[in-house]
Amino acid sequence: MYWCDPPTAKGMTRQLIGNFLRGSSIHRVMRDSGPGRYRIEYRCPKRLIVGVALYEVDRAGEVYRAKPLKKPDKVPPPIYVPPEAHDSYR
Repeated sequence: MYWCDPPTAKGMTRQLIGNFLRGSSIHRVMRDSGPGRYRIEYRCPKRLIVGVALYEVDRAGEVYRAKPLKKPDKVPPPIYVPPEAHDSYR
């Protein structure tokens, strides 16, 4: 589980809170850690990330699911360029 710093122009950094076993009360850990945005990574036994969830904790201690931040596209969508009439393959 990570606590996420406020986003900047270069992205969002995060700080590790802890590594918890399945079944642990992550809501309790988030409430005890204070208000903010949290990233939870679910990993397989080989330590590969198999899922990610984002949560937010408000000042009242309410925990709720958060939406991912909108990132601008680095590459525009592809476009189709038709061949010219005199194009031929040799």
